Amino acid sequence: IRSQTEEFDSERRALSKQIDDLSREMMDREKSRSTDYAESERLRGQMKEKEEEYKKTLTGLNLRITELEQDLFKSRNELRYNNDASSGDQQRLQQHIANLETEMAKLTERNEVVERELIEEKRVVVASTEEASRVLKQL
Repeated sequence: IRSQTEEFDSERRALSKQIDDLSREMMDREKSRSTDYAESERLRGQMKEKEEEYKKTLTGLNLRITELEQDLFKSRNELRYNNDASSGDQQRLQQHIANLETEMAKLTERNEVVERELIEEKRVVVASTEEASRVLKQL
């Protein structure tokens, strides 16, 4: 009976240690999950802020391009239909038109760069979120 009692106590201590180890492991996993979730939420928040920033930039660029297009249209019409314009005025208008076209090209290119940056930022956040999700599933 004594040997059975000692065996039982030994088994009970081993099982108790396993339960403690498993409990610690579960706590660590929960901590890791909450940390990963918090990180994921932080990344989503940052993405939302960056997206708003990009949208403001894109809106500003598009508004400026629209203004330049209107000025360009007006300047071309003035050059085309103002028969009283001196040759100096015509040259000034032609130079103004060339400057507008150059500025519009630069702004359009900048607009495309910002759109590509936004897409890349979204891709990075999606990849990070997917990685966090994958890690959580493994836990």
